[in-house]
Amino acid sequence: MNNIKIYGLFLLSFIFSCMMWAALVYAQQGTPTNSSRWINECIVKKTTYANTIHERKLLVVAGSNALFGISSKMVENELNIPSVNMAVHAGLGLDYILGQSKKVINPGDIVILALEYEHYDYDGSPSSTLIDYVVSCDFSYATQKPINETGKFIFGMDVSRLREGLNNKFILHGGVPRYGYQSNTLNINGDETYHKIENSKSIKFLSKLDATKPLTKGIKDNTKAWSVLDNFIEWCNQNNVTLLVTYPSILYNDAYFSNNAIESINKIETFWISRGVRIVGKYDDFIYKPEYFYDTIYHLNNAGMEKRTSTLINYLRDIIYDVR
Repeated sequence: MNNIKIYGLFLLSFIFSCMMWAALVYAQQGTPTNSSRWINECIVKKTTYANTIHERKLLVVAGSNALFGISSKMVENELNIPSVNMAVHAGLGLDYILGQSKKVINPGDIVILALEYEHYDYDGSPSSTLIDYVVSCDFSYATQKPINETGKFIFGMDVSRLREGLNNKFILHGGVPRYGYQSNTLNINGDETYHKIENSKSIKFLSKLDATKPLTKGIKDNTKAWSVLDNFIEWCNQNNVTLLVTYPSILYNDAYFSNNAIESINKIETFWISRGVRIVGKYDDFIYKPEYFYDTIYHLNNAGMEKRTSTLINYLRDIIYDVR
């Protein structure tokens, strides 16, 4: 009997703790953190501009490798087509990034996917970045999902993020300290402009950054990414949207020419080719040395952005002409 009471008390305590945690998460939903504020401001600026364009346009869809690495302004000027850089943060995950892009894609548009390699290993679980953003700025995204999926957003939040949200809600009364990346450094096309060479991390710092695991360890065959991408391809076909794919810019590492890396690239290329999606450029076109990078293995500085975009434009000239 005593054991039954102990187990009962433990169960009640667990249920009470879960309810308290959920209540605390719900209490500060809608209150931004510094990181979610930046993401939301970027999405709003990019979406607002995209919605002002009432003709065929070109949209760059990806995580931050494209935010820092593709100049939609250069694409627009060189190819004479309105262009918007919709890329913000890879941590939002493949589902969310593609879902957001659908809101501004119109029939006849051209979409260039420049996904980070991590997206091809996407397993469907919300990252800490997505949990932070959804609870702060888009809670309906979580509540519209099945209850077990909603639970991942509530119970997947860590203590430090919960504390930050409560602090911003009840102590700062909705105010958010501003540090790190800022949305006011974006140009009208949605490109980053602050990442100048003089603001970049040192070559020594960049040279010590780790290689990306999807290339060094290999991309799995059974991730959710493939079905998510298949659904997006079908949606583009149904809506008369031209879908193109290119590679992300990435910091040079010898491991990117290993057997594992080449196998992963072959897997990616086989997938797109088998779906009839055109690949723009070659894998090693977008692997650059440290002097072209800003602060991560995916973030180019402005010199790197110009170099990468010039290469992309050279490939796109005939393609854009063909689909007009």
